[in-house]
Amino acid sequence: MTSRGHRRFLAGSAAVLALSLGLTGCGGNARKDAEPSAKPTVTAGVTLTPSGQHLDLGEAAKLTWAPDQNTKGIVSVAVTKIVQGSKADIARIRITPKPEDPHLYYVTVAVENLGTTDLGGVPVSRLPLFLDEGTDLLNPPADLRADMKFDKCPRGVLPTKFAKGAKATVCLVYVPTAPVDQMILQPAVGDVITWPGEVTTPSPSPTPTKKAGTKPRPKASPSKG
Repeated sequence: MTSRGHRRFLAGSAAVLALSLGLTGCGGNARKDAEPSAKPTVTAGVTLTPSGQHLDLGEAAKLTWAPDQNTKGIVSVAVTKIVQGSKADIARIRITPKPEDPHLYYVTVAVENLGTTDLGGVPVSRLPLFLDEGTDLLNPPADLRADMKFDKCPRGVLPTKFAKGAKATVCLVYVPTAPVDQMILQPAVGDVITWPGEVTTPSPSPTPTKKAGTKPRPKASPSKG
């Protein structure tokens, strides 16, 4: 994919999102810089995935991750599945401000802890993993409220204990304003790692069929004695 210029995080453009499906959150946008790093970096014995890599679905990228100011770890992240939400799900979305043509995607992500920091309970929505809709803007995942449940895409939070070697599969929800182009990971400023995998589209709901009616059996004539 050709570069669309420098993409930076736009902290002031957050849109509050509320879905009657059972999730709420806030999102922002980011811009990307497609200039690759010169050489891969080795941190704590782990070779980090260099910028510019195009990965297949299920193929992992290794990166340092600081989900907050007091936590820094090393993780392996793989986008394994991208599913487009159904029209019925999209029709139930409530967003302020509401886009003219919202879309809905569920992204399954496999995470493994490669470092010594316990990342237990950390929301995976804090990963620098964006949905690229083919414009200059990138969409982050919705930050789900802790008390919300969403069966179609379970809340993306790591288990309570997530030490070195621990693995988890989680799901993230994205609500862009255009169809997905690819997933983009930005481990650091200037880094761009992509998953341009195929999107699974929802199966159309089957049309209910009416059962053929059965003719009532004729009543037997009373026998004459």
